[in-house]
Amino acid sequence: MEQVPLDQCIAIDFETYYDDEYSIRKTSQWGYVHDERFDAYLVAIHNDTADWVGDPKDCDWSLCHDKLVLAHNAGFDSSVFYRLQAMGVVPADIVPKGWACTADMAAYLRVKRDLKTAVRVLLDRKRSKAVRSNMKGKTYADAIAAGMEDELVEYGGDDARDCWDLWSGFRDKWPLHEQETSRILRDGGRYGIQADVDLVDAGIKTLSKIRDDALIAMPWSTTHEDKPLASSKIREQGRIDGIPVPASLAATSIDAQNWEDKYSDEFPWVAAIRNYRRTNTFYKKVDNLKSGVDDDGVFHFNVKYFGAHTGRGSGGNQYAEAGGKFNIQNMPWSEMFGVNIRNMLVARPGHVLMVADYNQIEARYLLWLVQDSAFLDVLRKEGNLYQAYAKVRGWYDGNDLEADDKQLYKRTKVTVLQLGYQSGAAKFKATAKSMFGIDFTDEEAQGIVSTYRADNPKIVEHWWSHHRWLRHSARHKDPTHEVALHSGRDLVYFEPHFKGRDVWVNRVRGEAAKKYYGGKLTENEVQAATRDIMCDGRRAVEAARPEYRCLFDAHDEVITEIPLDCAEERAEEISSLLTTSSPWAEGCPIAVGYELIDRYRKV
Repeated sequence: MEQVPLDQCIAIDFETYYDDEYSIRKTSQWGYVHDERFDAYLVAIHNDTADWVGDPKDCDWSLCHDKLVLAHNAGFDSSVFYRLQAMGVVPADIVPKGWACTADMAAYLRVKRDLKTAVRVLLDRKRSKAVRSNMKGKTYADAIAAGMEDELVEYGGDDARDCWDLWSGFRDKWPLHEQETSRILRDGGRYGIQADVDLVDAGIKTLSKIRDDALIAMPWSTTHEDKPLASSKIREQGRIDGIPVPASLAATSIDAQNWEDKYSDEFPWVAAIRNYRRTNTFYKKVDNLKSGVDDDGVFHFNVKYFGAHTGRGSGGNQYAEAGGKFNIQNMPWSEMFGVNIRNMLVARPGHVLMVADYNQIEARYLLWLVQDSAFLDVLRKEGNLYQAYAKVRGWYDGNDLEADDKQLYKRTKVTVLQLGYQSGAAKFKATAKSMFGIDFTDEEAQGIVSTYRADNPKIVEHWWSHHRWLRHSARHKDPTHEVALHSGRDLVYFEPHFKGRDVWVNRVRGEAAKKYYGGKLTENEVQAATRDIMCDGRRAVEAARPEYRCLFDAHDEVITEIPLDCAEERAEEISSLLTTSSPWAEGCPIAVGYELIDRYRKV
C-alpha cells in the first residue's frame, strides 16, 4: 500500500439540515440520510487546484472522480455522498478512489476528533462553530432570508479547506496500515449485517410494554417526555412517602442499588425506577438498530476508529448522544427482559457468521510481555489459561478444571483477569461479585491480592518500572510521557504533572487530565498491543480474502461473514491469519477459538 499523491486527493464537506428532533446525534448515519427530512443544502470542495462552495445540484462532481476523497468524519460525509448519488444529484459514474477521514487521523495523533479542536491544536487556527449552531432548524432559504448566506458559504468553505490542510500537513504522521484499519472499520459498517427485522420489531414491542408499565407506576409522570427519572421528582416522591433517597441515583451507584433493593417491594415506584431505567436504555438501543436497517433488511452501523486512548475502536456515531446510538461493540451478552439483541443480527442468505474469539488475549500478552517463561511453558502445554494458572500455583493437578471444580475455575479466572493491573482489594471484591457472583469477604479479597502480587513478581516489577518512569517525566516536566509498544507505535501521554503525590496526564490533547499509575499504564500498554494484534489480523484477512467481510470486532471477537459452501475451509484459513499476522509478537501464545453460526451470539 502506498500513500495516494496529493494531486489525486480532494477535500469535501457537506452542510445538512437538522433540528431538535431530527439530528445525527439522535439516530444512525444511515437513518439520518434516509429520513424524509434529509436535505444536503451545501457542499464545499477543495484541493490545491479547486475551491468550490454551493448547492450540490450545481457542483462539478467530476472533481471527485477517481480521487481519494477527504472528509472530517468520512463515515458521515460518504453517507451523504452516496445518498445524493442514489437520489441522482451525484452522477452514477462518479466513483471515488476511496475515502480518508481526517477526524480519524486526528484521533491517531491524540487530538480530540472534532474539527474545531483538531484545527486549533494541529494548525494553530481558531474556528467558531456558531454558524452551524445558528442553522439549527433552518433551511438554506431561511439562511438567505436571514442574511446569513455569505457567512454560511464561507463557513462551509473553511471546513473543506481546514480538512485539506490537516491532510496535507499531517498525513505522513498517520501510518498507512492505520489508514487501512480506519477504512476497514468504516467499510464494514457501511456494508452492514443482516437483521432479523421481525425479531427487532418483537423486541421493540416487548420493551415498550415493560417501559410503559414502569411509567404507570411512577405517580409523577404520565408520558416518556416528562423526564420520569428526574432526581427532583424522585426526591419529592420520597418525601411524600417518608423514605430517604440517596444522594446519587445513578445506575452505577452502590447506594442507589441498595436503596432500590430495600424499598422496591414496599413501594412499586422504586422498582419502577429500576425497570424503567434499564428497559428505556435497552429500548433506545433496539429502536436505533431499527432506524439503521435498510429496505433489504441490512443494518448499517458505525464504529469509531481509535475511540479509546489505546487505539481500540468504540461503537456508535461519534456525534451521537447517550441512548441515541447503537453500540455494536457493547451489546448485552445474553437475554434481557425476554429480548436478545445479539440474536437480531444474522448472516445473509447463503452465508454464515464466523465468530472468532481471541482467547484471553490480554492476559496471555501480559505474561509474554514480562517474559514469565515458567507460566508460558505450562500454558502452551495446557492450552487453557486459567487451568494453567491453577497448576502453576499448585491449586489443581487434573485435566479439566472447569468441569472438576467450577468454583475454583471462576475464582482463578477473576484473579487472572482482574489483578494483572494493580487492582486493590476493594475493586477486586466488587468485580468478583458483580461479574462472577463470588462474594469474597474483605479479608479474603485482601489475601488474594497479596498472594497474587507475591506470586507474580515480574508483573509487579513491570508496574513499578512504569510508575518510576512516569514520575520521572512529571518531575522533569517533560511535555510528553511515551510508552513504546512492541508493535512499533507509541502510547503518548501529554503534560505529566503532580497533583499532590499522584501523577496526572492528558491522554488526548483538548481533554481533561486523568490520574495515572504503573498498573494503569500496564493495562493501557497491553490493551493497545492486543488491539494491534487484532488489527493486523483483520487487515491480513481482508488482503487475502477481499470477497469476505470482517464485519466488526467486539471486545476480543472478530465477526466475519463467509459463504456457507466453503465455510469450514475458509474459517481455518481466517483463524490462522488472525493469529499469525503479527511477527513483532513472535512467541506470544495467541489463540483463537471460533464458531460458525447463522445468528450472532456470544461464543
